[in-house]
Amino acid sequence: MQRLKLYIFTIVFFIIALPYNVIAINIVVDIIGDEGFEAIKPGIEKSILTRCISRGIVIEDFNDLSVTISRMGKIVSYDAILDTNPPKAFHKDLKDKAGLSAAIDEMIQVLFNDTPPAIEPQKAEETEHVHPVTGQGPPETKIDLDFIPTSIVISGQTIFISDDKNIYILKDGVVESYWKMPGSDRIFRLYAYNDAIIILAARREKFVSYMIEGNKEVTKWNSAVVPFNGCLLSAQLESDTDLPDFINRWTRATALDGASSDIYNGLDISSALIHDLLPAYDGMETAFYNKNGQIGIMSGAEIVWSSETSMGITALFIENKGEGSNERFYMKPRILASNGKMYSFSNIQGMSKLFRNINLFVSSQVIEFNQSDSEFTEKKLLSVKNAYCADIVLHGGRILALFVKKEKSFVQYIDI
Repeated sequence: MQRLKLYIFTIVFFIIALPYNVIAINIVVDIIGDEGFEAIKPGIEKSILTRCISRGIVIEDFNDLSVTISRMGKIVSYDAILDTNPPKAFHKDLKDKAGLSAAIDEMIQVLFNDTPPAIEPQKAEETEHVHPVTGQGPPETKIDLDFIPTSIVISGQTIFISDDKNIYILKDGVVESYWKMPGSDRIFRLYAYNDAIIILAARREKFVSYMIEGNKEVTKWNSAVVPFNGCLLSAQLESDTDLPDFINRWTRATALDGASSDIYNGLDISSALIHDLLPAYDGMETAFYNKNGQIGIMSGAEIVWSSETSMGITALFIENKGEGSNERFYMKPRILASNGKMYSFSNIQGMSKLFRNINLFVSSQVIEFNQSDSEFTEKKLLSVKNAYCADIVLHGGRILALFVKKEKSFVQYIDI
């Protein structure tokens, strides 16, 4: 009961006291060599945030602000770095705490007020292209949905979209019903496999899978089954209460049909990818997520590259309700590859990620990874505020992305 009260209080706090569109910036204050400043450290962090908001600064446009206050003899050095591109810095020498308030105001003026104001988007108010749109392609740019989508896939030339109980066909901007999930299983992700569709679904705390073709069920499995490098792999998520830091782990995947490359033990097959990603290495590489949520690339048994960005999670999870512990496994963003590039998306949680089992997404980004010999460079293609991305797919030189906001959902077309 006490734990439930704590969860309820935390949720109410975030929804009412700190709306998720104002907590994107992460302010960290470090005190070195001065106990007097150490005592007021929490107040300094709150004061900086409050002053930024009161001046109308759009703080969700910024990531990290690092402030260091250090005593050097009789002088107190106030130093700050704002994580922009390129980074901005501020320095001021103080004699004592009396000069702190003025230093904070001056820092805000220097670091934030010189930043160009955010450009208000025009018609598509939630989205912002960060590169010129190229090519012609279909006329659609955005299609609203009247359901909360979970996944999207292309089979042949047909676009399939799911919510947690149904699969739909998207054709000429119109959504039509295609297939309904029986029972209480929930659809998590769709995969194309030859002329069929593989459905990864959740049944309480376990994964199950279906194969459908021509809107008819062909077969089903009591495990996670995913197309992987031309074959079907099967694995299951296990919970081990003896390993509190890694309570959810995957069993070793086994091939159901076709030939399979070596799959290392514990690979999350629901989001991993095998592809010829880096020409500097022989054969096929495996793209996967490490424990920090970064994309890693493995060649053989060696991890040869990791992304700078932590891609985060999606909104979908299964929960193991053990004795005194509720452990969740969250689906990770899908990884795609084409023409020497990788694509994925990052859902940004803001400060809610500090609280267990509470997710408030402040924004979502679709990211392109451009290949350069033995590594990739990251490029943000699209950013949507106050939303999360459910899934992406490549189609006709475009990315189709599913976005979910508090009041609506939509398919966004992105030229690449």
